[in-house]
Amino acid sequence: MVRFHQFCLILMIICSSFWANAQTRLSKIDSLNVALEKSASPHKKVAVYNQLAKVYAKQTDSSQTVFYVQKALQLAEQNNYLKGKMNAHYWLAKLYKGLSYDSLAKATLFKALFTAEQLKDTNVNSNIHNVLGGIYKNQGHYTQALKSYQKALKLKEQLKDDFGVAANYNNMANVYSNQGNFPMSLDHYQKALNIWEQTNHLKEVGVACNNIGLLYINQRDYTQAQVYLMRSLEIKKRFKQEKGIANVYGNLAKMNMISQNYNVAFQYYQQSLNIYRKLNNQYGMARSLHNIGWCYYELTKYKSAYQKFIASLAIKHKLQNKISTASTEMMIGKVYYRLKEHTKAVKYLDKAMKVFQETGYLDKIVASAGTLKEVYKAQGDYQKAYQVFEIYHQAADSVVNKEKIRKIARIESAFKFQQQQDSLKRQQQQKLNALEIKRRTTRAWLYTLLLGVVGLLLGVGALLSRQKHRYKQNAQVLELKAIQQQLLNEQLQRKEIEGQILKEQLQVDQEEQRKVRHHIEEKDHELTKQALYHIRHQQGLELTLREIRELIKTTKEVVVSNRLKEVVKRIKKELSQGESWENFTQTFEMAHPNFYKRLRQRFPDLTEYDLKLCALLRLGFESRELASILNITLDSAKKARFRLRKKLQLSEQDLSSFMRDV
Repeated sequence: MVRFHQFCLILMIICSSFWANAQTRLSKIDSLNVALEKSASPHKKVAVYNQLAKVYAKQTDSSQTVFYVQKALQLAEQNNYLKGKMNAHYWLAKLYKGLSYDSLAKATLFKALFTAEQLKDTNVNSNIHNVLGGIYKNQGHYTQALKSYQKALKLKEQLKDDFGVAANYNNMANVYSNQGNFPMSLDHYQKALNIWEQTNHLKEVGVACNNIGLLYINQRDYTQAQVYLMRSLEIKKRFKQEKGIANVYGNLAKMNMISQNYNVAFQYYQQSLNIYRKLNNQYGMARSLHNIGWCYYELTKYKSAYQKFIASLAIKHKLQNKISTASTEMMIGKVYYRLKEHTKAVKYLDKAMKVFQETGYLDKIVASAGTLKEVYKAQGDYQKAYQVFEIYHQAADSVVNKEKIRKIARIESAFKFQQQQDSLKRQQQQKLNALEIKRRTTRAWLYTLLLGVVGLLLGVGALLSRQKHRYKQNAQVLELKAIQQQLLNEQLQRKEIEGQILKEQLQVDQEEQRKVRHHIEEKDHELTKQALYHIRHQQGLELTLREIRELIKTTKEVVVSNRLKEVVKRIKKELSQGESWENFTQTFEMAHPNFYKRLRQRFPDLTEYDLKLCALLRLGFESRELASILNITLDSAKKARFRLRKKLQLSEQDLSSFMRDV
């Protein structure tokens, strides 16, 4: 009952906030409607339609945006007004992007791009490439995203738009950051920051500092992150940018979440939430409530976490953002799992996982499927657990492959960055050489002049010449030492970069090894379950066989006795069939690839029966368990082990440990 009252209260707050927000927008929409009535020219009407579409697109009101876009397109087609068509397609694409319909957004943007190229509108052309870059980045197509941003950058440079140039550097830095390419990302953020500082765009300086702070958070350099984030916070407070202040608070909270300072993170998230509520910013409120729920979840306060997630989900349903909604639903499912409410956990986790599968968010698929698999296991539904595990396994493999591609791209980018640095060093060296030649030429001319002076002034001129020569030599020595020191510093910096790259590569390799070990452990567990099931199956058949034989001895009817003997034959046939062994062998080879191949290469005399025995020993089964699984006596199992040890030429080493080392 208390939970229901809390939900109603949250719903009332959300509805009132939407009403207040709608009231603030009415004046702009009304003014545009008045302008529409007064517009006599078709071109002006198209422009007003596009302005209305722009307003509704920013509100992600799909029905109204599409309505006014269609009006603009229809009127523009009738009057062959290309610019009006271009703007209509552009704002429709912005709507699709806001709703995460990336494919529709790209298709619509290409229509706008075609018209912009016809009109040779460089500014709109660059804006379209900028939006395309954002879509490719969200989809994880980082190479295409960089190409789009580079096209936008060149167009902005042609327009001599310093602000646009810096913005594209900032966007490219975001892509490099997603690729894990720290040197290139930091380089582009610094370029954007330098331009904005030179052009006195202090608000954008705050944006760049915030981004650089996030970059240092991802590098676990919290000292530098704190410096840049606090500078960004200072600028945003100076200009009273409430939304920006809330965003920086969120990033400071993220830094403390990663370093497990959950109480500090909670305070920052709460400050962020208070500002978003004041601004009636629905996206910010939903995000902050989700993050506060995350804090509670990490602090194992699951009921408090549930309340925050539910409040966040109520807002996200209004905003119609599929990915964000699914993320919160996944966390609600995780909370239900911790509270052991497994049926509810399945409902939320399964729904979230399907959304992530549709949109291709691999890391989210891994997170949701991993928990859903555990829920099914807790329910005892091992079939569904295995099905979800396959989804988890495929997504995890894709994430590993994607990480490998990112690692290669990171290494290539770092290599290119190093090449650029080497090129700059060579240019600096060439300049130094040119200066040295110039100095030598000047020095030769001075020597000639001094010789004339010596001839005129005799000893006075010679004395002055020696003093001047000594002074120049000292200066050159100092200058050469400074150059050598500079070159030494640059070499040290290059070594540090190479060390960082090797360190990152080692961390990735270690993570891959951990995942492989985890995968093998899971497969071993599954194989053990299959083998134990086989034992129980064999024991059940043997018990049934003994009971039937007793019945044959006691029965006096010949027909019944013959019928029971046929049943005995079928049971013996079932005990001798190897279909379960085929399933066991397939699963075993998935967990331990090349195990049989390596044994055959080292010991070609091993039979199929010997290989089965080797696999069971690899899983750690003792002689009594081997006898049950292979349907032989305990003495036969011991003799089989002895013969196998003889074939393997083992004297003292334990068979099971030997198999684990193969």
